[in-house]
Amino acid sequence: MNLRAKYLQLRYAIQGWNSSAWWRAEGEVLSLYPPDGNIIATPTFQQMCAFLDKGEAYWGDADMACLDWFCRKQGKTYLNVLKHRPALFFFYQETCGFFFLFREVGGEEYLPFDASRKEDGDFTRWIGGEASQFPYSACVSRSIAWEIVQEFLTTQRRYKAIPWVTAKSFHIQRD
Repeated sequence: MNLRAKYLQLRYAIQGWNSSAWWRAEGEVLSLYPPDGNIIATPTFQQMCAFLDKGEAYWGDADMACLDWFCRKQGKTYLNVLKHRPALFFFYQETCGFFFLFREVGGEEYLPFDASRKEDGDFTRWIGGEASQFPYSACVSRSIAWEIVQEFLTTQRRYKAIPWVTAKSFHIQRD
């Protein structure tokens, strides 16, 4: 499943929320869409810190989480699939830390890159019902994960203290 398909899956998952009391405002709202589906609109730093502190019991077989923009216009709620806002996708893997994918405005995707990692090669993770291979060198520690998320919440940009490479250069394999 490609990321566009994941966006559409998320979009359809929230169609029933059009009458939800917490979603009355018009416009765009940055929201956390976690693997368990308990969406947090406009997450605080404290909520994100608590979310990132969840361990293997939560993340074990969980899908990706994302920070993305939800919109409510003319009574309809939908996930932004027009790529006019950045998004941050991530998951935790006990063996290597947090994996992030940053989607810029316009659709270019980036991964953090740590050339000093001791692990070589890829690991397998099930995302959207498909086995996918992810590079160990694109994973970061929990402390760096927090910096990445904090930067995104504040500026909607990549955390500049670490190198990022285009996702295309990694050729993430999906079965």
